[in-house]
Amino acid sequence: MRNKNYHLREPDGRSKYYRYNRDVPADVRDLVGKSVATFSLRVTSAVEARKQRDQWDDYYEAEWANLRQQKLLNSEARLIKEAADLAAHLRKPRQPVSPPKGPHASLLIPKGPFKPKEAFDQPELKKLVEKLNKLVDDRLTGREKDDPEKREQAVSTLMTENDIGRQLRAYTQKVTGRKSYKDFGEEFLAHGRRRKDNLPLAETTKVEFRRAYKHGDTYNLPQPENVTWDIAKSFLQKVADEEGFSKQSINNVRTAFSSLWKSMRLNTVVWMNHEVDTSKPAIPRTAWLDNELRQLIDGARDSWLQDVIWIALYTGHRQEAIAHMGYEPSNDFIYFKKLKTEKADRFHPCHPDIREAVKRWVQRPRAKSTIGNEFTELKTRLGFATASGEELKDFHSLRGNLTDQLSHLQVNEDMVNTIVGRRNTSVTFGNYGYKSLPPTAVAEINRLRPHIEKIDWKYLYKGELPPPMKSGKRKTVRKQRR
Repeated sequence: MRNKNYHLREPDGRSKYYRYNRDVPADVRDLVGKSVATFSLRVTSAVEARKQRDQWDDYYEAEWANLRQQKLLNSEARLIKEAADLAAHLRKPRQPVSPPKGPHASLLIPKGPFKPKEAFDQPELKKLVEKLNKLVDDRLTGREKDDPEKREQAVSTLMTENDIGRQLRAYTQKVTGRKSYKDFGEEFLAHGRRRKDNLPLAETTKVEFRRAYKHGDTYNLPQPENVTWDIAKSFLQKVADEEGFSKQSINNVRTAFSSLWKSMRLNTVVWMNHEVDTSKPAIPRTAWLDNELRQLIDGARDSWLQDVIWIALYTGHRQEAIAHMGYEPSNDFIYFKKLKTEKADRFHPCHPDIREAVKRWVQRPRAKSTIGNEFTELKTRLGFATASGEELKDFHSLRGNLTDQLSHLQVNEDMVNTIVGRRNTSVTFGNYGYKSLPPTAVAEINRLRPHIEKIDWKYLYKGELPPPMKSGKRKTVRKQRR
């Protein structure tokens, strides 16, 4: 808590007014030109004086932050200018201003290839190198300091993760003329790169490509002409390990670089046939208890989220699948559209307990992110937020609740996987337009109906479900702001 008189001087024999008095931070005094900000507040009331003091404190904090940012920008601009001047100097042929004269003039004329000056001969750049070397020494142990390979690895890491390293890398790229993959990618996308069907790339694809090229700079991928098949494989594996990417995400990175190579007329084979290990440990989740399910359902009463919770309990499907769910009334089937990692659409008989909820949902569905945000807000409002180290319970846990119930009902494992839509044994029949399923497919899907109708969550409410959502304007569960 602030002291009552912090940055404030009370009236004394010299003045009847309160006075504001604050030291200027040492790092911006050279820009301000003074060491103290002091002036009369022209008020005699202590309450008014403290109010003005707080206002001036906020004002000066913002001013100091702006000055520090300006100082940083000035420093970076000076480094860039020095780098440009040095690059121009290195490109300039070394010739004497005026030819020397005299019997020994030939001694003053340079012979042999020209040797450029060191890259870091400016005082500020030398300081940056010294700071970087100190960081390397702090990171390495005794014997590792004398190991060239260990030092090179530490420098490579710091050039990516540390501000000093990034400044040095930007400088060396400027001097050597090395372009970043971000620049390569922007040029590539700006030239109207098109798909095979001659349609322009979607904006979401451009975002994925830009993210991939950023990884090229982050993990120090060499210049395009120097990338070999082994280097590309090592780069993809490093991205998968550091970013925790799935197989699909790594394929997106591979596609982005392969397209860039093709536009530069380079051999795209370096980005083909890489086996990248993208295995990630599954996140363990705990099923909701019965009393917790009642609280969730009651907490979402009169909201579309209640329908989503019931659908998840009776189908075991994820947020994304429910967001794209449809209903075929002629056969009383619900269907889940094919997602990126799946090969075909999935059809299942609709459980009678959720038929009305499904009809309401397909008339006005919500996005996956909206479902997730609303469910998280509901959890927080009910006090179910998961703290660090505790068992994780989220929307995906409803899938575990259904799996547990089917196991207690002695439904075999393959049928459980089919009902909850796991990829290995899902019932898929391709895209038939949802209205023209062949009779054989309809009969095959209806074989699931006896197993699906075994599911029963009505016991949560003693044999009957809670009343359905009210008609009219739909309310949204929002976290109340305080």
